[in-house]
Amino acid sequence: MEETPAPIANIGPKGRRNRMMLGITLIAIGIGLSIFFVVLQVQPVLRLVTFVPFWSGFLGVFQSRSQTDVALASKGQRNMDDGPQDIAIDEDKAKLRAQALRVYIEAATAGAALTGLVMLV
Repeated sequence: MEETPAPIANIGPKGRRNRMMLGITLIAIGIGLSIFFVVLQVQPVLRLVTFVPFWSGFLGVFQSRSQTDVALASKGQRNMDDGPQDIAIDEDKAKLRAQALRVYIEAATAGAALTGLVMLV
């Protein structure tokens, strides 16, 4: 059985905490907006706008969970709460880019799932 390698962190505890809090806040905004749309019986196609706060919120939560800042990963950098620094090891840069892609995919999937649910209600 193959073990999943531990993620390479490119954000520190403060950055993870900030992303988690912002992510939870944006998901809550998406839920509030969804309830508002359902109560007002807004056309389902217009409810697509809930994707933005859901996707953004999940992006923050998944960045926090995976210890991966997707923007810094694309630049080959890390910020362990003491400012951005270049990552010297190419293998680490590649792993971070793969982690960032996984974060994007997970956030888009979760955002689309909740948006789809809102459209069906």
